[in-house]
Amino acid sequence: MKKWAYVLIPSLAVLVPLILSFDEKVGFYQFFIPYLISTTLVGLLYLIWDALVVIKGHWKFNDDFVGTWRFFHLPLGEYLFFFFIPYSCLFLYEVGRAYFGSFIVFPWIGMISQIISIIILGLAFIYRKKGYSFLALVSVALFFQLQGIFFPELLGSFDFLFFIGFSTLGFLLVDGIYTSLPTIFYNPQSYWNIRIFSIPLEDFLYNLSHLGLILIVYLLAKSWFRLAA
Repeated sequence: MKKWAYVLIPSLAVLVPLILSFDEKVGFYQFFIPYLISTTLVGLLYLIWDALVVIKGHWKFNDDFVGTWRFFHLPLGEYLFFFFIPYSCLFLYEVGRAYFGSFIVFPWIGMISQIISIIILGLAFIYRKKGYSFLALVSVALFFQLQGIFFPELLGSFDFLFFIGFSTLGFLLVDGIYTSLPTIFYNPQSYWNIRIFSIPLEDFLYNLSHLGLILIVYLLAKSWFRLAA
């Protein structure tokens, strides 16, 4: 049974949002195409990233909890993670908009996103020999750059804060289970060896960039299909 842990966790995480997608006030079902576009485009990038770092030895999967089946070096649960978890998080984004509205909380944050990106790239250069740390920092810098270009007010909006706040709570639960089992073994030479609970600090950066980039593409896709932004 424990070999199915990596499949069961994301499957359970998406269950309630999937059922509530037809809630009349939220109506997340109508945004399925933008979800699919954003999750597929960004998910493919991160799946390639994952496959490459497995090959490079930055981390490896624990067969005891993920099974032995692999497709391009990744177990089934990894593919489900990249499609199911974003569904739950984007659902939370629409819940926040539907029940609390859309407004700016911190208007100044968007103005410094490019500066933040440059600082993070500087850190990435400093830690360029730690593979996971370097890639996590670069991915976060990319998120801040694209956010500043396409949605400069996004970081300071209630929508984003609600989205990333509740998504991070879910991340603490899900990734906390992953890393405490553990489903993944990290190469100590590839990251900082700093953990919050059982979660490597880089995982928080990875989560921010992954969900942030998905939200950007999701919002762009909504505008392409002329759906309510």
